[in-house]
Amino acid sequence: MSGSIVDRQDDVGNTTGQDNKAEPPPAGVSPLEAALYAKYGLDHHVDHSGAMPDAPSAAGNIDTCDLNASDETVQALSQGQLLFQASQVAENLQQQFAELERRERQLNERFAQFDQEQRNTRLRIHDQEQQLLVRSDELDQRDLAFEQARSQHENFIQDVKQKEHDLEIARQALEHERINYRSELQKEQEIEQVALQHARSALEAERHQLADQLSANQQEHQTLLETIQNNWEAERQQLRHQLVNDLDQERADFLKERQQWQKTHETQQAELTRQREVQDQALQRARDEWAEDRRRLQEESDRELQKTEQEVQSLRLDFESEMKQARSSLDTALESERAEVERQREINKAARQRAEEDLTSEKLKLNDELDRQRRQHQDWMDSTRKEFFDELDKERTRFDAEMQSERDDLDERKSALEKLRGELIEKNRREQDNVLERIQREWDDERKELRKKLASDIDEERRLLDKEKMQWSVTKEAEASELEQKRKLNEDAIQKSNQAATKKRERLEEKLRERKGKFDEEREQQRKEITAQKTDLEREKTELQKQVEFEQNHLHAVRKEIREAQIELRREVQQSQNEVEQRTESLRKQTSQLKRKRQLVQQSEESLQREQQAFHAAQAAHAEDLKTQRETLGQERADAEKAHDLGQAKISVEQEELSRQMRQLDACRDRLDKLHADMERIQIESLESRLATEEALAQLTEQVGSDAAQGRIAAARSALEKRYQPIRAAMERHRFEAREIETLTNLRQQIQDLQASLRMHRSELETWLGDSENHLQQREERLVISIASWESRESQWRSIHNEWSQEKMRAEQIIRGLLEELNDQSPAMAQASNETAE
Repeated sequence: MSGSIVDRQDDVGNTTGQDNKAEPPPAGVSPLEAALYAKYGLDHHVDHSGAMPDAPSAAGNIDTCDLNASDETVQALSQGQLLFQASQVAENLQQQFAELERRERQLNERFAQFDQEQRNTRLRIHDQEQQLLVRSDELDQRDLAFEQARSQHENFIQDVKQKEHDLEIARQALEHERINYRSELQKEQEIEQVALQHARSALEAERHQLADQLSANQQEHQTLLETIQNNWEAERQQLRHQLVNDLDQERADFLKERQQWQKTHETQQAELTRQREVQDQALQRARDEWAEDRRRLQEESDRELQKTEQEVQSLRLDFESEMKQARSSLDTALESERAEVERQREINKAARQRAEEDLTSEKLKLNDELDRQRRQHQDWMDSTRKEFFDELDKERTRFDAEMQSERDDLDERKSALEKLRGELIEKNRREQDNVLERIQREWDDERKELRKKLASDIDEERRLLDKEKMQWSVTKEAEASELEQKRKLNEDAIQKSNQAATKKRERLEEKLRERKGKFDEEREQQRKEITAQKTDLEREKTELQKQVEFEQNHLHAVRKEIREAQIELRREVQQSQNEVEQRTESLRKQTSQLKRKRQLVQQSEESLQREQQAFHAAQAAHAEDLKTQRETLGQERADAEKAHDLGQAKISVEQEELSRQMRQLDACRDRLDKLHADMERIQIESLESRLATEEALAQLTEQVGSDAAQGRIAAARSALEKRYQPIRAAMERHRFEAREIETLTNLRQQIQDLQASLRMHRSELETWLGDSENHLQQREERLVISIASWESRESQWRSIHNEWSQEKMRAEQIIRGLLEELNDQSPAMAQASNETAE
């Protein structure tokens, strides 16, 4: 693309440079008209308003020969100028964007460098604070360890004898309780054996009672079986009759439903046929509507094509105005950025110098603070010694309370065992009572149900027998033979019923044996549960004995550990005295170092304050610059919209002129077609007249001779020339118009090509303008983000400064406390060493 643009640029330069003596173009003409004027020195040019001067034809008064000779040159010149201007604008914009990106990178690098310097300063301050905190934590841990060791030593020394005495008393009490507990367990076992024997005798009595009830139940079951057999036969006949009636009813319902289904099937087929016809008609209507929509869309696409051709000229003017505005806005933005970079460099330099001065002053302040903290640590040591003796008294009282709680625990365990033993005995008794009650309820329920069934069956049988007796008395004589047959049938039925009753009785006996077996299993299971409970009690007794022995062994081991701890405590006291002397020496050195570090921290704080002021100034300047850039962008957008509106108006005027010229071309084409038809008619007439002339000449030559015929022919030819002279002039005029029409057709084709190239160029310009606008928008977003980041950094810096101030105050309090403890500890340590020596 770039190579083709350069070639066209060279061609344009060579073409325009051939005639350096051409007169300058008049004012108010387009670049294309100016180039034509410069190349050919035309005296007649196209008017700026779009209207063309008068001419013998409707196309204008441009000389026909000159216009035919320069069509290709005009086309190449217009395309070359447009491409050359576009390439120049694109190259300038690319250079400006590259320069902007380079400057933006430089600014980002400087901001990063400034952030790195601030980060390094904060890290140094944080490291110093961490060192102070670590050293203060080490001092706290050492003091805590020393206090713990000393408290443990004195606790062991003062409480060992008291613990030994208490343990001896507890051992005697446990021995006495073990003897009492053994005697109580023996008594409980004897009572449980008596209760088991009593329960065994009660179960045996219940077993005899259940056997008697079983025999009575068997008799009741026998009678019930006989009545049930009679009822079965009657119910069988009734069910057979009912099933036959139900089958007949279902067959009739099925035939009726099949007839209804056939009717509904025929109606559905008719409905489907009608719906298919309706769908075919709707489909045909949809096809007709689709054809009409397609024709209407084709017409609309043709109108849109004409509208796009009208927009071509407006895009060219918009592009020129937007390029000028973009160039001016970029120049102003570059100048403002250059000034901002210089100002930021000066601010960073001043901030760095102030940070170095602040660090120096902070070092001096830290040294003073460490001296003050050493004195505070000495005071803290004195107060800690006092608290130590108070804690010793509290520990002694706590040990007494623990011994009392252990005694209470032993009493609670004893009461819990007694309670558990009573609950187990009561649970066994309740379970046995529940089992016996459940078995009794089941037998009572079965007895009642059997009695009810037996009574109902007997009443029914009595009623049937009375009825049959009446029937037999009436028909006794008439049905003697039938009675014999019925007797035989009754005997067979009785035999069958007896067999069924026997089987039923066997089943009931089997159920009774099963229930008896279940009852024996449940009783055996209860016996096992009682035995398991006894074993559990024995196991708990042995566990209690083992626990007492374990506690005695533990007491002996504790006594041995106390003796060893006393020896270890004496050794640790001696070591702690040596460590205290070493700590006092190290604290003196650390206080001097803390004083120096405090001065450094103070200096760094002052430097950070100065950096904050510089940061606020830079932030205000950056916000002002961003506001200026936003106003510039808004003005550029407004100018671009105004230029676009003007270009649209010009395009509309030029489009109307083109439409007028197209109408003129159509009229010329119609005249040309008419002229062609006339020419063909005249040619035919001339051929016919020529043939008639030759025939007349032959006849005349034969009649008057050749000379007289030639004279007459010359006279006739002169008369014909005079007659056809206006026709020849008209033909010349029509030929000239035809050439003009052909020239205008070529010009129209060139205009269409130019419009196509302009459309392509317009799409490229739209793409470039969209990219440029996106780039500007991204830049604006980056500026907004940078402002937000500056604000977040400022808030972070403030929070860090507040945290650092609070930590500084806490460190000062800790150091002050350490110094007070050291001051208080020195006389207490001397007193402790004297006591240890004694």
